[in-house]
Amino acid sequence: MRTSKKASVHGFWVHVNHLQDCGPESILLNGPESFAGRKVGALVGDGSDASTIKALKQAVEAEGAMLEFIASSVGGIQDSDGNNIPVDEKIDGGPSVVYDSVAVILDETAAHTLANDATARDFVSDAHAHCKFVGFSGEAAVLLNAAGVSESDRDDGYLPLTDEARTAEAFVHTCRNLRFWERQELVDQT
Repeated sequence: MRTSKKASVHGFWVHVNHLQDCGPESILLNGPESFAGRKVGALVGDGSDASTIKALKQAVEAEGAMLEFIASSVGGIQDSDGNNIPVDEKIDGGPSVVYDSVAVILDETAAHTLANDATARDFVSDAHAHCKFVGFSGEAAVLLNAAGVSESDRDDGYLPLTDEARTAEAFVHTCRNLRFWERQELVDQT
């Protein structure tokens, strides 16, 4: 529920809204103790590790958050076990800015292919610039490097994802902090 009152801003009268408790949708109520209701965008490609995808999906859902898959085609991908994974967004229409955190789970071939794709590089560089937490498979380093996020740029906001459930759980637990603000000074030089 919103309440509104008029205020003078630079000589103009405007309505100032005051947000009241919005329940489970409240950003304020779902602060650092919880990642519930938030969204992770996972950039994947054909051959992405099936166990890593499964572990991430389980950890995200256990937290009460949502996971969307992004790929270079909306037709879906085949993971490393040959399973079809439906894709929610094409990389051109699913930028990292619309997600609370991102994961990049790629095999070596997909990582090299996406390293040549400007929108995939933007997905990574924008997530970095917006201080988002980034979970990534080892092979995804090729794309991270191509996006200008070298190994020395990967701070504590970059968390490795493997086929072990504990890595996905650690990533999601860390995402409760919403952003890795320590990166802000390095990326905002204005």
